[in-house]
Amino acid sequence: MTVERLKRALDWQSVPALSEDDIADLVWMTSEKDEDGDPITVDGDIDGAPIFNFRAACYEGWGRKAAKAAAMYDFQADDARYTRSQIYAHCIAQHKRYGFVGSLSTTEG
Repeated sequence: MTVERLKRALDWQSVPALSEDDIADLVWMTSEKDEDGDPITVDGDIDGAPIFNFRAACYEGWGRKAAKAAAMYDFQADDARYTRSQIYAHCIAQHKRYGFVGSLSTTEG
């Protein structure tokens, strides 16, 4: 997966927007690391594209957007109603979408 695809999946520039630093942090924190703790890249070059967990980066990214949107509140002014809490609800829905996928199993013994 590419960083550009991550940006699209996060709708990174829409309110609440993520910065380039946020994106870089998401890639770094979800990247595979070598024995020195440095991100592993596709071609092994230090300037190459990092290998990162796309789903985990999306999960964390939507969580950040939800945190930024949490302070948004609904209000009414001049005969108009602004339901900004829908932004928060959308971010939480996307956050859950990229959450845990799989099954839990129980063993007897």
